[in-house]
Amino acid sequence: RGVHRLFLRLCSSSPMLQEASAAGFIGYQKEYLLHGRGLQNGHTLPSTLPQLRSRAASDDYPLFRLYQAATPAQARMVEGTTFQEWQDAQERGWDRGHRSEYVDEREGQLVGWLQVTDAEKVGYLDVLASPEDGALADALVDVGRSALANKETLVSLVREGDAALLGSLRERGFEPVNEYVCLVKQVTARV
Repeated sequence: RGVHRLFLRLCSSSPMLQEASAAGFIGYQKEYLLHGRGLQNGHTLPSTLPQLRSRAASDDYPLFRLYQAATPAQARMVEGTTFQEWQDAQERGWDRGHRSEYVDEREGQLVGWLQVTDAEKVGYLDVLASPEDGALADALVDVGRSALANKETLVSLVREGDAALLGSLRERGFEPVNEYVCLVKQVTARV
């Protein structure tokens, strides 16, 4: 197996971008880090929230299919065009606290994924929603905010081009605080 690609995420204003480029890393997408506030007393959630269940090991391939539907082609080409490549490229989460993952399944298809990480002082929110359901990002963000209601500060990293998620977070008071460039370096030849 071995390592086929190295991934790097740098702040878009980092002087290290030039060094990374000189070392053979190529930028392939931008991401935005947004900060928001947890649910405050008096704020209520909409009554129409999705019926989520905990992610199971059997959800891996259906989640890959959701990733293919929701992720721009440029990113898919870099992060994984096959199930194995995608699995190998998965980040292991924020690794700063207790992590829970949920999926929204409708008619045998995964249409949404939510990961909440409850760290000491901050809650981390990761969302992947089918682009065919514009309201799903809103619902998943609301469920995530509810799950992290004990946190004053929430953080979410959003791909450039994910207008539904970015809009949902902005509507709920999240503000962009940083922009990142995702880079990749191929370390073995593709066959």
